Amino acid sequence: MVVGGDVLTQGEGFSGRRPGETRDDDDVVDIRGPERVYAELQSRLAMERAVARISSRLLTTEVDEVTPVIRDGLKELGAAFDVDRAYVIALSDSGGEIELADEWCAPGVEPVARDLSALSEPLKQWWGQRIRSAGEVRIESVDDLGTDAAATREMLQREGVTSLAFVPVIVRDVLRGAVGMTTVGRTRRFDDDEIELLRVVGGAWVSRLERARAERALLAATAELERRNAELERSNRELEEFAYVASHDLKSPLLVVRGFLDLLVRHKGASLDDEGRTWIAAATRGSDRMEQLIDDLLGFSRAGRSQTVFDSVDLNAVWSMAEADCRVGIEATGARIDADQLPVLRGDQTQLRQLLQNLLSNALKFARPGVVPIVEVTSERAGDQWVIAIGDNGVGVPPEDRERIFGMFTRLDETAGEPGSGIGLAICQRVAVAHGGQIWVEETDSGGSRFCVALPAA
Repeated sequence: MVVGGDVLTQGEGFSGRRPGETRDDDDVVDIRGPERVYAELQSRLAMERAVARISSRLLTTEVDEVTPVIRDGLKELGAAFDVDRAYVIALSDSGGEIELADEWCAPGVEPVARDLSALSEPLKQWWGQRIRSAGEVRIESVDDLGTDAAATREMLQREGVTSLAFVPVIVRDVLRGAVGMTTVGRTRRFDDDEIELLRVVGGAWVSRLERARAERALLAATAELERRNAELERSNRELEEFAYVASHDLKSPLLVVRGFLDLLVRHKGASLDDEGRTWIAAATRGSDRMEQLIDDLLGFSRAGRSQTVFDSVDLNAVWSMAEADCRVGIEATGARIDADQLPVLRGDQTQLRQLLQNLLSNALKFARPGVVPIVEVTSERAGDQWVIAIGDNGVGVPPEDRERIFGMFTRLDETAGEPGSGIGLAICQRVAVAHGGQIWVEETDSGGSRFCVALPAA
């Protein structure tokens, strides 16, 4: 007899075969009658059907119904295999702890596996050692265990076990638990086919428990992500409200300052010397820049906001709006604008107009001294995205700065003298991300900049 890979000696009177059963090496004829053969075939068929039904139910079981389904499966398995107890044990990921131990018992039989504390310490140690060593255990009669297994015999007898079989469950080459059966007060022999059926149903149970654990972890992570998203949306709404209120509150004293500057120039301008007029001009420019900065901050807070409702947007119409917004700069510089046919996609028209207007404004603002700006607008389909590119022949962006220019308040040395708050490209990036896309900058053949915006195709 084999227990966990160890050979146990057979006691007196134990043959290891069923009554009437013969083996290939016996020179006798199988004397089983047709009724008995038919009964055994029916019993085996019932076992196989039970295993198939249990495995099938597990495939469609929701995560919160796994344990009840396993419990029902134990009952069905115990009845089909004609045993008094059927149990399953699942180990934790580390294999150091038993995560689940459930058991079915026939009427009048006391359970032992559900409450492992009811087991004696020696039996728990023996049981755990066998599971961890991935050893299969089959004992037809504990009374027939040899003297070298006396301790095992005594432990099992104290627990009322007469016959038992359990097999380890290996999932992806890792020990994940065990499934087993016992009889009480009667002997039963477990053959190889029955052990294989146990192995199949045990693997289905433990695999489903592992999947349930992963599903619960995923549900918990999803719930936490949803909670954080809701908190982020609330925070963004509060930020937008704060930016609106702050811009209004900041503009009020700024308007007062500018009003008094205008009054000073209107009523006292004739009596001011050149130095005084220079000071007033500097104060006026500072207030203008402050007002622009407040407007830009408000625009940034609103760009890409989560409550935006997307619709079908014709980028050709949006580009025409952006050109109209920059008409003064185009006429002042004599810029040449060459635009290809642009696609129709889903988005927020106001935000996309803000994005294109900012990019066109930068192309005009950061032109090379004495060089007429040339702006080329192209579009290209790349898989499930459209890439809109706005290239120019301006001062360009050094390679080491091509990522940081999308940060807030970023101004390059080459453009430090130009007006602006350094928020425009940060707004462009926020709009692109809000549309499920991205933005980056490349160098053109003329040494200028080409800003590329990848947006999902409609």
